[in-house]
Amino acid sequence: MKKIGVYILFIFMLFSNYIYSQSTFKKPVVALVLSGGTAKGLSHIGVIKTLEEIGIKPDIIVGTSMGSIIGGLYAMGYSTDDLEKIALTSDWYKYLSNDTDLRKINIEQKDEFSNYLFDFIIKKKKPDPGKGLVYGHELELYLNKLTYPAYKYDNFDQFPIKYRAIAVDVLNAEKYVFKDGPLSIALRSSMSLPTIFIPKKYKGKLLVDGGVIDNFGVDVALENGADIIIGSNVGRMNLDEEQLGSFPRLFWLITMIGSKQNYNKYKDSVDVLIEPPVLDMGTRFDKAAEIMKIGYETAQKHRKELLAIKRKLDKFESKPVKNIRFNKNQVYPITDIKINGLKNKTFETQLIVLLKKKLGKRVSQQMIKTEIDELYGSGEFAYINYYLDKTPGKNKYKLIFHCQQLPLNTFGLGIHYSDQVDFGIITSLTSRNYLLPNSKFNIKGRISKYPYVTQYFTKYFLDRTRFGIRQSFQYFNDRIPIYDRNNKLTAYNRNFIIPGFNVFVSQTKNSLMNLGYKYTFTTYKDAFRYAFEDISQSEYQKHTLFLLFYFNSVNDKYFATTGSIFKTKLSFNFQPQIETTYHNNESESKIYPDYFNIQFLWNSYYTLKNNWILENGFCAEYSGLSDVPFILKTKTMGGMFPDNDYQSSFWGLPDNYLITTNKFVFRTGLRYQFEKNIYFRTLFNFGITDGWKYHYGGGIAAIIKTPFGPVIAGITKSTEYKYPVIHINIGVIQ
Repeated sequence: MKKIGVYILFIFMLFSNYIYSQSTFKKPVVALVLSGGTAKGLSHIGVIKTLEEIGIKPDIIVGTSMGSIIGGLYAMGYSTDDLEKIALTSDWYKYLSNDTDLRKINIEQKDEFSNYLFDFIIKKKKPDPGKGLVYGHELELYLNKLTYPAYKYDNFDQFPIKYRAIAVDVLNAEKYVFKDGPLSIALRSSMSLPTIFIPKKYKGKLLVDGGVIDNFGVDVALENGADIIIGSNVGRMNLDEEQLGSFPRLFWLITMIGSKQNYNKYKDSVDVLIEPPVLDMGTRFDKAAEIMKIGYETAQKHRKELLAIKRKLDKFESKPVKNIRFNKNQVYPITDIKINGLKNKTFETQLIVLLKKKLGKRVSQQMIKTEIDELYGSGEFAYINYYLDKTPGKNKYKLIFHCQQLPLNTFGLGIHYSDQVDFGIITSLTSRNYLLPNSKFNIKGRISKYPYVTQYFTKYFLDRTRFGIRQSFQYFNDRIPIYDRNNKLTAYNRNFIIPGFNVFVSQTKNSLMNLGYKYTFTTYKDAFRYAFEDISQSEYQKHTLFLLFYFNSVNDKYFATTGSIFKTKLSFNFQPQIETTYHNNESESKIYPDYFNIQFLWNSYYTLKNNWILENGFCAEYSGLSDVPFILKTKTMGGMFPDNDYQSSFWGLPDNYLITTNKFVFRTGLRYQFEKNIYFRTLFNFGITDGWKYHYGGGIAAIIKTPFGPVIAGITKSTEYKYPVIHINIGVIQ
C-alpha cells in the first residue's frame, strides 16, 4: 500500500508540473512581415496561402506599401481566395495612374479631360509641378471600398489579426506606424511613392511610402512582442553591380538606402525569410497570376521550416480567424458631416446642407461614392475622398470629406505626332473664377507645322455646371490635297478663324444641348503654285446659327469598352460669300444662297468575350449643296486621325482625300487586347458622297497605351486608291 501511495503521489506531481508549465509558458506571438514592392507584392498572397495550408495563422501582420494593402485586407478578414480575386480583377493601372472612368465626368468637361502628360499649378507666374504626379483620387476611393467593413473597429488591435502599417512623415523625417484610424488612409499613406503620388495629409503629418525608411518592418514586429517572425520580402536590397542594371533600378535603390540599412540590421531576427524571385515584375500587374504563383512556390520551399513552427504552435490552443466579405450595402449611422479643403465657406456650407439632405442618417459606401462622383465630375476638384471618424466604444460616426479644389491657374503640357501634322507640343492654360465668380477661361494651342489655338470663356449659372454661356475662338490650319484618282495635282493651305458664342444646358453627365452662333472666315492658298480650277487663292466667310445635341457615355476617351457617342447638329448658314483670285490675278466676289445643314455622328462600343471589343458607327452630313466650288465644300474625308471638326476619317484613303458637301460613312470593326496596354484593331468602312459615289476601305492597326497618350501604327487600303496608306500617331488625338 505504501508503494502504491508513493506511485500515486509521483503521478500527481508530474501532472501538477504539466499544468504549471502550461500556465506559465504563453503561446509564442507569430508575426508576418510583408515588404513593399508594387506589383511584386502580390506574391505575398501566395505566401499567405502556403501558411494557411500548413495551418499557421499569424497573431500580427506588419506591412509596407503593397505589403500593407495585402496584409491589411487579410488582417481585417479577407480570405486568400478574396485576395486572389482582388489581385486578378482590380484595374491597378487605373488606380495607380488615376485614370478616371470618363462616364463620371460631366459632358461639358469630357473633351478636355485627361488630355495632357503633365498638369502644373501656376504659382508666382511660374509652372509648379507640385508634390507628385498622381493625386490618388481613384486609388483611395477603391481602398475605401475594400476596407469599408473595417470602420466598425476602434483600432487595428481589434481586427481578427492585429495589424500595423508603416509610412514615413516627410515633415519630421521619421517613421509613422499606423495602429488605428481609417484603414484606407493607412494603406494609401503606406504606398504613396515619393514624386509619383501626392503625399497623404493626416493628423498634421505629410505621409509617404514607408519603404523610404522601413520597407521590411521586422523592427515593428519586434516592438509589438513578436517571438516568431515569418517574412515575405520582395524589395530586394542586396544587389550587386551587375544586378543594378538600368538607371530606374539604381534610382530606386538610392531612395531605399534607409530601408537597406534597416533590412541589414534586422534580417537575422527573421525565423523564416521568404524572398520570391520577382525582381523584374515591379509594374507587371497584368502578370498577377504568375506573381502569386511564384510567391506560393517560393514559400513551399520553406515548408520544412514552417512545419517546425506549426508543431511548436500545436502545443497551444489557437483561436480560429473569421473571414468577412465586403458588403456594398453595409451602412453606418452618421451624426455629422464635415468637409476639409474648400476655400469658399459659403459653398462649403451649401454643400454640407445638400449632402446631409441627400445622404440622410445612415450611409453605405456606394451612397458616398455616388455623391463624390457627382462632385468630381464637375472638373473643379483635383481629388475628393472621405473617411468615417468613429467614436471609440460607440456606434457613432462623423463623415469627413477631404478634397482639394483645382488651383485658380493650371498649365497643361502634352505631345502629339501624326503623319498628317508632323510633331507638335500641346499646351494649355486654365484660369478658374479669375474674371467672374463661377467662370473658367481656357486657352489651348499646338506648336507645330500646322498650329492651332482654341480659346473659350465660360460663365456658369445655377448649380455651377448644368447651365452656362460661353464665348469661343478657334484658329487652325491644315493642308487640303487635290487628287485626280491616284495622282496629287496640287494642295491648298487652309486657315480657319472662327469666333463664336453659345448657351449650353446639360440634364445629365452624359448629355448636352447647345444653342449658338459662330462666324467662319477661311482662306485657301495654293501651296505648289499650280492652280486647281484656275483658283490660286480664295477667301470664304459665312455666319451660322446652330443647335447641337451631344451624348457621350463611353468609359474611356481612346480605349472605350462600353458606351456610345452621338452628335446631331442643325445649322442655318447665311450670307456665305467667296472672294476668289485666279491664276491671271483677276478676282471676283460672289454671295451664295443661304442654306441649312444637318450632321449626325454615332459610335458605339460593346465588350465581347475574350478581350474583344466590337465597334460600330456612322457619320452623315447633308446640306443640299453639290454644284458649288470646292472652296465651299469645307468638309473632307480620309485618313485615320481627324485633326479638326472639318475632317472625318475614312480608312483606306489618304488624309483629306475627298472633298464633299454631302456624305454618309458607315464603319464597323474589332479591337483585341493582347495585354493590359497593347491592342490590335481592324476596321472596315463604306461611304457615299456627292453624286452618289461609293467608297470602300479598311485596314489594321497596332496600338500601345502610354502615359503620354496612345501610340498607333496602321496600314489601310481602299478600292479606289491603289496604294496602301500608312498612318502613325503618338500622343493626344485631336
